[in-house]
Amino acid sequence: MISVGQILKLKSGFEREYKRRHDELWPEMAVAMSAAGVNMIIYLHENLLFLYANAPTQEAWDRLNNDPVTSRWDQYMGDILESREDGGVFIKDLPRMFKFGNLA
Repeated sequence: MISVGQILKLKSGFEREYKRRHDELWPEMAVAMSAAGVNMIIYLHENLLFLYANAPTQEAWDRLNNDPVTSRWDQYMGDILESREDGGVFIKDLPRMFKFGNLA
């Protein structure tokens, strides 16, 4: 099992829209996540989104990230998330600093 921590930046004023879009997660996105064995939870603090996910293997996580539905989802979310200079969604992988218990 692997775990992933990431930070994304939400554009100001889009908290409700972000929540609505995830409450209405596309069925094909849910199928892709389930097929890869990925579990995920996202928290909000000010304009920062903290994503915690786990997957059975790095290959499973990579398979989800390379799935065409993930690319379409990222484009769909792009208008409410901050972008990098190259136009892609700002995502920062976080290094693990502490672990306790049965978490991946």
